[in-house]
Amino acid sequence: MTVREAIERADARTPNAAAWTEKLAWLSELEGKIAAEILDTHEGGGGVFEPLTELTDKTTELLVPHPWDALYVSWLEAQIHLINREIDSYNNAMLIFQGQYNDYARYYNRTHRPKTERYHYFGGSKT
Repeated sequence: MTVREAIERADARTPNAAAWTEKLAWLSELEGKIAAEILDTHEGGGGVFEPLTELTDKTTELLVPHPWDALYVSWLEAQIHLINREIDSYNNAMLIFQGQYNDYARYYNRTHRPKTERYHYFGGSKT
């Protein structure tokens, strides 16, 4: 899913007055969490996380692939409900998002090897 697709889908499902740049900041926050909490903890994952900015191409692919990418729309919907002070709707959207996030994290953990640290047993230093 691209940046544009995520924002347009959220806007279609939850009409709002939030600025594009605010939605972009929310997506960037989520991308940072995904990079730090899921991808960076596994071999081959991670790298340097580049925050999304106004200069980011709207066709930039987000980190989470299909079929787990619906979590971006749920995340944006939750943030929209939060700024609108629609607490019940926010809570519902966050429950949906958290389930989607956990599903992706479980999938990634099953299919990617975790990073390991090697220890020298004589001296206790890491390598």
